[in-house]
Amino acid sequence: MFEINRQTTVSMNENKSTAANLDQIIIRDLNQHDSLEQLTSLLNEAYGFLQRMGLKFLATHQGVDITRRRVENARCFVLELNNEIVGTACYYDGSHAKGFPYYQRPDVGTLSQLAVAPKLQGNGLATRLVRHVEEQARRDGCSYLALDTAEPAHHLIDWYKRMGYEFVCYHQWPVTNYRSVVLAKDLESSAQNGA
Repeated sequence: MFEINRQTTVSMNENKSTAANLDQIIIRDLNQHDSLEQLTSLLNEAYGFLQRMGLKFLATHQGVDITRRRVENARCFVLELNNEIVGTACYYDGSHAKGFPYYQRPDVGTLSQLAVAPKLQGNGLATRLVRHVEEQARRDGCSYLALDTAEPAHHLIDWYKRMGYEFVCYHQWPVTNYRSVVLAKDLESSAQNGA
């Protein structure tokens, strides 16, 4: 069900320091020993700010059953610090993506459920997770990595655009109370430009 023992060590050289000692972060695949209850709690907590903005992202309120379904259909990466999962991102290649036609293109990978524990946000960890997913998508032969976020979440749209993502279209998911902005990054040109 889950892949085991794939690990990438990422050294932390951020200028910011936190109460937690960010000496070393591990990005690895979710495995069967990881707690889906803890992962669900992390997602709910990390998306809490968006919920307080009045945005009904699925991750703000999803239960363990939905988390299980979402990670079983994806390659789920986790960010681990001191044996604790403090971040996550799901990646779908074109053959596993669901939703609408753009996500189902064979040359498009999809990023979803990007989350970092609130106590560690602002330390570049989400950026590291996104870059990790981009590299995986390149290895899988994807030309683009796509994602969506809430149209009112201007701070997130601006953050993704700074990372090279561009507007594709709008989409209305049946489980949200907002219109989504779909963004994608051209992985081929960004690799050539070193981004």
